[in-house]
Amino acid sequence: MNKFFNNPFIGFVSVLMFFAVGCKKDHTDAIETSPGIIYPMPYFPVYPGSWWTYVNGFGDSVQTTMIGDYQEYSYSDITRNGAQSDVVKIPFWNSYPMYGYSYPRKVNLDDNGLTLIPLLSEQTGDHWIKANYNGDINFSETIATDTSIEVEGIIYNHVIQINDYFESIHDSIPKTLINENYYAKDVGLIRILSYPNDPFGGMHLKSYFINH
Repeated sequence: MNKFFNNPFIGFVSVLMFFAVGCKKDHTDAIETSPGIIYPMPYFPVYPGSWWTYVNGFGDSVQTTMIGDYQEYSYSDITRNGAQSDVVKIPFWNSYPMYGYSYPRKVNLDDNGLTLIPLLSEQTGDHWIKANYNGDINFSETIATDTSIEVEGIIYNHVIQINDYFESIHDSIPKTLINENYYAKDVGLIRILSYPNDPFGGMHLKSYFINH
């Protein structure tokens, strides 16, 4: 139904993400505590050298491992009319350059640069468009910021729930829930529930190591 749906985690659950590769910059939701370095945020602690192992509905394991150090990066910034952003050092998660909770991508097909798009937000009710490809719209919303969820026998509190949606104007597809994503503080992504009819049954966290 939604071949354009875009979420960095969807590589685990069978939907490919269309991402325009760029080159690097800081963002308001990122913590810059050292000159030129953008450090991870508490609900997505992608520190270099960290790793997470996930299990899908088939029992298959997928491991995400961070590059061992911060990498220099900049990108074609749409807010600068396509000019390069400032070069900073950032962590890369699954090849995605992370600026705190955000990553650069093209929102519209005819954009002349990339926009920093949130992966998640700590504010309930926040919502944002990830992509608008000729009326096929992918967007996300923060549903809860203080929920609890059990994963592998561990109860996580103060969990953020981010829902991903899709709708198509020209195909007359109404707002449709695609994913429920759950993030725990100082852990990161702990569960994805995917809809509709996801053959992988989503995925959940099995084990992890935060190098911090």
